Amino acid sequence: MHGAGASGFGQYVMAWLRLVRIEHALLSAAGVGAAILITQRVLGPLSQCYCTLVSGSSAMECSCVEPAVSPFVWLAALATPFFINIAAFALNDYFDVEADRRNGRKDRPLVSGALSARAAVLTAALGYVLGVLAAFAINPLCGAIATLFAALSIAYNAKLKDWPLVGNAYIALSMAIAFPFGAFAVGIPLLHLPYSIVWLTYGAFAAGVSREIVKSVQDMAGDREARGSLHLPILIGRQKSLWLAAGLGVIYAACIIKLAQRPLWGNLLFFAGLFISAVAYLMLSLMMVRHPNAKRIELIRKMSLAALGIALLTVLLSVILSAIF
Repeated sequence: MHGAGASGFGQYVMAWLRLVRIEHALLSAAGVGAAILITQRVLGPLSQCYCTLVSGSSAMECSCVEPAVSPFVWLAALATPFFINIAAFALNDYFDVEADRRNGRKDRPLVSGALSARAAVLTAALGYVLGVLAAFAINPLCGAIATLFAALSIAYNAKLKDWPLVGNAYIALSMAIAFPFGAFAVGIPLLHLPYSIVWLTYGAFAAGVSREIVKSVQDMAGDREARGSLHLPILIGRQKSLWLAAGLGVIYAACIIKLAQRPLWGNLLFFAGLFISAVAYLMLSLMMVRHPNAKRIELIRKMSLAALGIALLTVLLSVILSAIF
């Protein structure tokens, strides 16, 4: 009985991890962490001050940013995207359970019965509360961003995902915002974001829209029947949508190559990791336009996440090594 209970608990945990797509939460938190490290490296050992002209007057308003980030800010900054991501994905499965059934998604825990709808709703509610509270504990701007994206994720799951490109763009933006969010947590103004963070943001957005279009193609039959969706593949067709996704994949590769022009540490290491990520995405883009079947589309989705992970890991390692050496 004891063994059976332990096995049942383990299965429940694995089902919950599938519900919240834990890999996305970890990647998003890693993006915020990378942005904080990049910002600290740009600031160097001394604080920097930024001044802007006050609207309607000739006075200047200045603020200074210290390079050191307290453990509390680190924890809150990483917790914000982590909790909001798991909340959004749990709510996604709750809203999409019927569409997932029609798409034959047996890997979804609500479809398989491994988890209840109540568990998904409780996970979403707790995740949103913890994520928004963590963000406000950093500063008001981070709190406002977290609140906005929490609200948008609810709207996305309820309806925005059924609109052409709108839902795709939201998901991409929720991926890309991790990098500016990390800089904002340190106190960097919008107009002074480091070069590396700007190109990471552009690249993440392009890759995010590409991945989400592929996901829309993958789920178009069930979404149309269960939700009455009118997203892009339903409006313009499967192959045209994949061509657009492939084009965005090329833009991602261009952004990553642009980022590689200013290495954070070790030219060879930094360039090699980003080059692998860019080439991998170019190959996936080629696969997109060659009339892939359902299995190939699922492979593209998984491999595109791996390509993004390689780029993020390269940036993290580069910044960490630059601090050590």
